[in-house]
Amino acid sequence: MNESLKLTSLLLFLPLLFVGCVSDVEDDTPPPEPRATTEQGEYIPPDSPGSADAYRRMGVALKQNPEGNVISLDFRGMEIEDTSLGTLTSFGGVQSIKIDSPKVTDMGIRTVTSQVMTLKELDLRGISLTNSGMKKIGMCNRLEVLRLSGKTTTCTVDDGGLIEIAELTRMRALSLDNLWVSEVGLQNLSKMQNLQELTLAKTLAGDEALAVLQQFPNLKKLRVSQDQISDVGLEHLVQISTLEDLDISEDSQITDAGMEHVGKLTNLKKLNLWRVPLTDAGVEHLAGLENLEWLNLDNTQLSDNGMVHLEGMTKLKFLHLGSTTITDAGLKHLAGLKHLEDLKVTRTAVTQAGVDELKKSLPNTNIQLQYLGDE
Repeated sequence: MNESLKLTSLLLFLPLLFVGCVSDVEDDTPPPEPRATTEQGEYIPPDSPGSADAYRRMGVALKQNPEGNVISLDFRGMEIEDTSLGTLTSFGGVQSIKIDSPKVTDMGIRTVTSQVMTLKELDLRGISLTNSGMKKIGMCNRLEVLRLSGKTTTCTVDDGGLIEIAELTRMRALSLDNLWVSEVGLQNLSKMQNLQELTLAKTLAGDEALAVLQQFPNLKKLRVSQDQISDVGLEHLVQISTLEDLDISEDSQITDAGMEHVGKLTNLKKLNLWRVPLTDAGVEHLAGLENLEWLNLDNTQLSDNGMVHLEGMTKLKFLHLGSTTITDAGLKHLAGLKHLEDLKVTRTAVTQAGVDELKKSLPNTNIQLQYLGDE
């Protein structure tokens, strides 16, 4: 046999002699570094070297986990375009992306959703989105937070767009401000049984939409505003006993009668009634909300006579009474609110003397005072 052929055969055969053999020499090789994984234990490949620094230089705000993987990309404030999103494959475990550039369209969202499989949060308020883009978002089956807004004229998402995200059963927080959505679209979201936060400000969602919200058994936070609902709609909310945070500000259709329904939501911790035309009679209906920690009555018709109804809200930490007709006499009813941290009495008839007197009972409370005519 040719000598070179013999050598080649030997080299090929030698590794086979050692297969399965146990070495009697200790292996000093250090164990491999632990690999980053998702909550489900799935392996997350490491980010491409230098990718995080490159994005920082672009002005992108990012966060990394202990293993060094980028988990959050914040493009807000940057006028990026669809083509700016073409290199997201450099990151293996991004969970949150925030974009507000109107130059980003459905095409950019298609790029994002096709490259990032680990998304839990998308904040796209301000981009140019249509129902076609919503279809791509609907494929992100791990999504828990979705924030949209139609503040640009090129965002045309409507009820049809909500159908596209109906299968996102992990959804916890959904913002649909300024979109052409109504109770018709909301009815398609019944599978979102984990939904805790819903924002519908300046949409087509009215009284009937509030009836639909009973399909969300864990809803804790709701925002509707600007003449969307009336007292009829508030009656539907009584069935949602889980509510802790309610914002119905800037709604001129709501009256004192509607406050009777709100007063039955005894788990409320935060209530925003800014520019709602309620009077002392309406505030009386709220007297039983003893769990309230935050209350905004700015630009209501509250007077000194109604202040007595706030005495039982002993857990209050924040209270806004601006642009009401209260005086120093009404302020005395707040002396027992020992947990109060911030009090605003701007544009009222309250004087510095009244504030000083209240300070004797609430020395640690920050009180903001502005006289009538100061603004």
